[in-house]
Amino acid sequence: MGQPEARLGIIAAAGGTYRLPRIVGTGIAREMFFTGKIIDAEEAYRVGLLNSIVEDNEVINKAREMMVKISKMAPEAIKLGKKALNKAASPLHDHGKIESEYQAILFESEDKKQRMTRFLEKRNKK
Repeated sequence: MGQPEARLGIIAAAGGTYRLPRIVGTGIAREMFFTGKIIDAEEAYRVGLLNSIVEDNEVINKAREMMVKISKMAPEAIKLGKKALNKAASPLHDHGKIESEYQAILFESEDKKQRMTRFLEKRNKK
């Protein structure tokens, strides 16, 4: 997992600039954003990006276990709890608008075009 966008001359989008710091803290988020750091599953778990780590062959079983637990709860409580959690996580400021504005500026930059071209050329060689 990581935020490699700066290598391409852009910033994280889709809420990355305000969601990641809320989860992992500003320091780790800054390190990931500014260095393009990629973290493995253990570190992602340690910083709170993952709830658990399971073997590939156990993913479906673990998901089913969670689904069974949730399905035993009161449906309306789950529905309203989900709404409450989503509202609590919503930013007070329109971070999405800010992110979109900055992303639009960066997408037009010459630096982004050069970095993206180099990235795509490298990827096409594989």
